Amino acid sequence: MAKTINTKIEAQNIGPHENLTATFPMTALKIGVFANNGSGKTFLSRMFRLINVNTAEKTNKLLAINKTSGSFAFQIKEKKENVETTRNLSIKLQKNKEPVIINDTGYIFHVFNSDYVKENIEELHYKADGEIEGYIIGKAVIDLSKEKKLLEDLQTNLREEIIIFQDAIDSAKEELDIEKVNKATKEYKFNYQNVYDNNLEYEEEKTFKELKVLNKLGTYVV
Repeated sequence: MAKTINTKIEAQNIGPHENLTATFPMTALKIGVFANNGSGKTFLSRMFRLINVNTAEKTNKLLAINKTSGSFAFQIKEKKENVETTRNLSIKLQKNKEPVIINDTGYIFHVFNSDYVKENIEELHYKADGEIEGYIIGKAVIDLSKEKKLLEDLQTNLREEIIIFQDAIDSAKEELDIEKVNKATKEYKFNYQNVYDNNLEYEEEKTFKELKVLNKLGTYVV
């Protein structure tokens, strides 16, 4: 017995789609949708793309003008030998909030719209970097170079911050030496690693100059 598949898309307040409902009966999970320019195809593709790129900023750009909420639903009903299986994807949008996404389809959606091209392929001047073989089924390989660059920048910034922090500690210890502070004290031995490992947070209301005076006069009061 041949299987039957019914696909349904619903969109409320998404781009130009104030209240869209469309069904696509078929015998195989293959679908092609054709529509005129400006009819809202890209907005529908962006809803699928939200599964991987879900920020409040994206939400605001997807909502219809003057609307503060919207929704999108994608359903696949498959019936074979009197056994029906239903798979659902639902996305709720609220202005200034991240979308609420429930994907019970078991599918991974790869979206190759103009946004994808601009963010991934256009940056490479439409040339593969030599590491891609076969068909591009996602953006992981293309994005990897950007992720590596971001990681390298963060590591470089961290090393620079550690040097600045350690220099400040060394300078402070030189002043403590002038005040003849006992080097065997636990506090004297602190360094960057101590602060990092113990997540230390300490606030001192008095300035170093005030503390020096108190130390010399022996009148420090807690």
